[in-house]
Amino acid sequence: MTNKIRLHKYVTDYLKRQNSDFTSSDIQKNIQKLGVSINNELFTNRLEWIYMGERIDISHWPLRDHGPFEEIKVLLYNSDFLLVYKPKGIVTESGAGHVEQNLVSFLQATYGKKTEIFLPVHRLDKDTMGLILIARNEVAHKKLQDEFRERNVAKKYLTVLEGKLEYPIEIKAWQSRNTNNPLKQIFFWAEDKAKKYSELARETESKFTPLNYCPELNQTLVEVELKTGRMHQIRLQAESIGLPIRNEKLYNTKVSIKQIEQAKKIETKIELTNLNEVEFEKKLESIFSNSGSYLLCNYLEIEDTNDGILSYQLKKY
Repeated sequence: MTNKIRLHKYVTDYLKRQNSDFTSSDIQKNIQKLGVSINNELFTNRLEWIYMGERIDISHWPLRDHGPFEEIKVLLYNSDFLLVYKPKGIVTESGAGHVEQNLVSFLQATYGKKTEIFLPVHRLDKDTMGLILIARNEVAHKKLQDEFRERNVAKKYLTVLEGKLEYPIEIKAWQSRNTNNPLKQIFFWAEDKAKKYSELARETESKFTPLNYCPELNQTLVEVELKTGRMHQIRLQAESIGLPIRNEKLYNTKVSIKQIEQAKKIETKIELTNLNEVEFEKKLESIFSNSGSYLLCNYLEIEDTNDGILSYQLKKY
């Protein structure tokens, strides 16, 4: 058995020599779904034993999609930071599967000098679009991160919820990494249950305000203001009140709408405008640009920067 190796290990070693950006998860899925050709025979079992030195062919595997870099826009800039629009499908910085193809690397290659650094002040998920602040030096990075840490930042998102949100709510809860699925977060209403689950559980807080409702689709356009900035916070909270985000693939478990009663109802008078399906879809197209993503970081304001208040909104709705 010394001259044999498992198929997935052999493919992984082969791709490393090719400087490929396929992740371990990509490799496992592609072997199962697309197979690996060895001597013109297709194998789909990742645990298949093959001989060392065998010539493999995976030319039929599609290249990894890194997103539309041509849609990146630098909206504001000075010697301390860039305010950037990040489209859906692009990761913020280097990681598995995106070592070179990421927002920071793109900015470095496009706008930077060899000695300049680009440091994300906060994060946006790969499939979340919108405003992201990138520091251009260590001093600015620390100062801006301190503003986020001290909650001197207003950060607002637009999203679309499956179901009807009739009034503004405030969600104060807890979340932690899901031990059964490390790619996900898990939600808790109570601190004691969260801390019992994990000592690393953290407080999470958001305000959801409905803007428009479409009765035909039973969907609500909502503005979400983050008080904290946790991993997958909006997506997780939306699912946890029984109103998951439209087209959401990771956080779409059917939870009773009664969970929304756990949130604090904000006694603010609002006018929730009903739109028919044509009007609603037209508005969504103008906001989310037919991207397939329905989570947009639309507004960013920081109380104290070197140039005074930084305030920027992509578009008012």
